[in-house]
Amino acid sequence: MSEDGLPSAIGRYRPVGIVGSGAIGTVYRAHDPLIDRFVAIKVIRGEVLNAEVRDEYLKRFRIEAQAAGRCAHANIVAIFDFADEESHPFIVMELVQGRPFSQILRDSALRAETDCLGVIRQTLQALAYAHEQRITHRDIKPANVIVTSEGQAKVTDFGIARVEQGSQTQLGEMLGTPNYMAPEQVNGGAVDHRADLFASACILYQILNGRAPFAGRNMTETIAKLLDQAPLDLSDMENGPNAAYVPVIRRGLAKKAADRFPNAESFLEALDAVGDVKPTQPEDHTLVLNSVSSFASQESRFAPDELRALETDLARYTGPIARLKVKQAAQVATSLSELHALLSTALSRPEEVTAFLKAHPADPASLHGGTAHAGGTAGTGAASLHEDGHGHHTHSGAGSLTGISRSLSVIPVTPQLQEAAVESLVRLVGPIAKLLVSQASKDAPDARTFVDRLTAQIKRPEDAAEFKRRLTAKISAL
Repeated sequence: MSEDGLPSAIGRYRPVGIVGSGAIGTVYRAHDPLIDRFVAIKVIRGEVLNAEVRDEYLKRFRIEAQAAGRCAHANIVAIFDFADEESHPFIVMELVQGRPFSQILRDSALRAETDCLGVIRQTLQALAYAHEQRITHRDIKPANVIVTSEGQAKVTDFGIARVEQGSQTQLGEMLGTPNYMAPEQVNGGAVDHRADLFASACILYQILNGRAPFAGRNMTETIAKLLDQAPLDLSDMENGPNAAYVPVIRRGLAKKAADRFPNAESFLEALDAVGDVKPTQPEDHTLVLNSVSSFASQESRFAPDELRALETDLARYTGPIARLKVKQAAQVATSLSELHALLSTALSRPEEVTAFLKAHPADPASLHGGTAHAGGTAGTGAASLHEDGHGHHTHSGAGSLTGISRSLSVIPVTPQLQEAAVESLVRLVGPIAKLLVSQASKDAPDARTFVDRLTAQIKRPEDAAEFKRRLTAKISAL
């Protein structure tokens, strides 16, 4: 490792800079000396993953290499090489100089100078080709579309793609990003290429209206909207300047896959049929969900100094990406407790999560003196949760949970633990509890992260505190 934090080599490639980084991996800009070209290399940090999680990430890496490697298309990021190394598996791909479409949609100036409809058309062209190769992406969203300065769109991140071997679809697995997931992805039904078309329609809606169509204040609300059988209310669009696009949106966002466009080509034809009607740009004030604006201009429920302090602390573990993580979390969190819980999910090492939440508790009420009740006071006979001075939790009080011998940060997320979580969560959110638990368990390095992710989905602070107490008690008994 060099002084600037770059590995001296990855295979034959020579890293020269960092394109981006996260808790699990890093993307490097590197030089290929044999062909004399610059490439991007996505590397997994194998040392931060336990055996079970590592196997899942390697599986996704292989899928990404196989899926994108089969797609030689101008609007799909090309895959050049894949190495399944024991310590640091990596993918070598085309180096694309551009911005994520998500960043463009959040910035009014960038949005005004970008042919956003051209981007969605190119995305559909890429999907038409991928679907011909029997590949379903399953995570189409603005962040996975890179736009160059020349306006060329490149679809990337095939990490959860479905490479079909026959005509069958896949059942029972919830993968994707909730704001852009089709209902069948959320409820574990059959998923095929029409899920990608639903996601594309979500992006088209966002281009026209400034927000994702089913976005809620948290994952619970988003999933509830997706599972509601009623079609999306488009009355505002029907009476607005973008009315010509309503038929396209309505069919693209049909809750039943059979009612959507049968393929990407027909979706493109419907867009072309609208003709030269130029969409009106959405007002900036509609760009609320996941907006990334400066602290100075952000009308946030959190004090700017508070957010800067969180950014500084988080940057110790994640580096420069901390600023983006804090801004995104501040847009969707409804309380300081939820904000801390959301930020803790950006960390992968158990000791990092423990240290961060010790400094910034995900649930201050439960960490400092008792379970909150509707009236805002601690119940006389209620169990309370305290830090023991070593990052572990112990309980005291009548009917107490004294004797938790292990910190949640060293307990893996097992199927038994997930069952316990569903039992505790179902009374608060209803039937979607199982789906929320499935989503929260993905890539969760330990039980503490898993519990905090679920706690962040509960709107009422007193309910969140009680849920956390109950689930912690169940975990201690497992």
